[in-house]
Amino acid sequence: MKIGVVLWLASLMMTGYSLYANLENKWLLMPPVWVMFIMTVIAFILIFRDRSRGRFLALVGTGGTAILLITALMLTSLASSMGAREYIKSVESPEGDYKVEVYRINPGASGGYRILAELHGALWFKKRIYNQERVEDIPVRWEDEHTVVFGELPLDLKEGETHGYGQ
Repeated sequence: MKIGVVLWLASLMMTGYSLYANLENKWLLMPPVWVMFIMTVIAFILIFRDRSRGRFLALVGTGGTAILLITALMLTSLASSMGAREYIKSVESPEGDYKVEVYRINPGASGGYRILAELHGALWFKKRIYNQERVEDIPVRWEDEHTVVFGELPLDLKEGETHGYGQ
């Protein structure tokens, strides 16, 4: 299989997983949008380079899919950046195994403030663990190595507990 097609399939799979992870509040494993954009552009170039072999219609279909994938990535990036995201604080667990970053989201005229907390993993992996509307600030502390407390609400990270995501 050609490298362009492999890159294209990888981009498509990562974009699909990113959509699933955002909808189901799972670990976000996808690299930053700019990495996906570069990967898709390289796949697009490599696929169209093979145009001289007579498979023009197949290449146009694949190229069209690559263009749709780029558009989907850009729209996903735009939708995820709605509202001003202001960094509040970062809190590490006592032994340093977990790191939680807390943000204040200001959607402007579309609603009130809310607090969002993300658990950071290796590389660019992250998981949203806390989402509270109509709050401007919240105290965050660690109860033990696996339990973080937002205000009075403890979340056991070892058990995968989250707040504010319909679970």
